[in-house]
Amino acid sequence: MITADDSAAGGRAALGAAFELAPDLTAVLAMNENAIFGILGELAVRRRAVPDDVSVVSMVTSPQVAELAHPALTAMTSPGAALGRIAVEALLKQLDGVGGESHQQLLPCLLEIRGSTCPAKPRSESRLTGSGPPGG
Repeated sequence: MITADDSAAGGRAALGAAFELAPDLTAVLAMNENAIFGILGELAVRRRAVPDDVSVVSMVTSPQVAELAHPALTAMTSPGAALGRIAVEALLKQLDGVGGESHQQLLPCLLEIRGSTCPAKPRSESRLTGSGPPGG
């Protein structure tokens, strides 16, 4: 796992670090939607086609964010309405003095397949020629 700042620059830096660790990587999962645009930009600079060379999956807060990218991002979308409902219920219980101890609650995400993913190619079919940017 590589951490990144919540920015396009953070995404570019994290992808660079990923390529240093695994020059022939075939997939990226980005847990912050702001970094994804830096990741996509850095893949273009490195002449890595999405999804043919590298599949990209993002954790996003709304399907609209996933549609902003080209190609549209395969995304795990968090259940925003359910998260909000649970937060309000917990706050109301706390204000009424009946909240008790806080706890974690896992909610399922929805995986929406779009244009940024495809099956990885066997190494013999891969178009990957190097990990650096053109001319590097």
